[in-house]
Amino acid sequence: MEQQPARGLRAWAVRHFWSSLCEDPRVDDDKITIISEGLAARAQTIFEMGGQSEDVRASLIEQWILHGKPPGIFLAAAEAMTSLPQPLIESAAETERALPIRALFEIPSAELSLVAALKGREVLQKLADEFG
Repeated sequence: MEQQPARGLRAWAVRHFWSSLCEDPRVDDDKITIISEGLAARAQTIFEMGGQSEDVRASLIEQWILHGKPPGIFLAAAEAMTSLPQPLIESAAETERALPIRALFEIPSAELSLVAALKGREVLQKLADEFG
């Protein structure tokens, strides 16, 4: 097994996970589901972290190429956006009470997560229109 660096463990894990999916040239429904949900999560996460549409687009295209350019994967990822975990519904008082904790742990607000999901879906749909 490849040695894990002390720093960048998450980046190593993502590369290792994606590369293990790419080793087998057969693409079945399970892999399509994993890849599409991964692309959807990636799009939303980059937006939540302050990324721009160009950042998301470049990252998604990079992963698409890494997986052998499977047709229809961007549309599947846009549809998979609805299966990602959604923020809990909170009252205004609960939201206000949670603000200091969210700030301390850099947890995005429910509003930010929803906006990130919508932006991610928009980028995925544009890529689906462009690449099929």
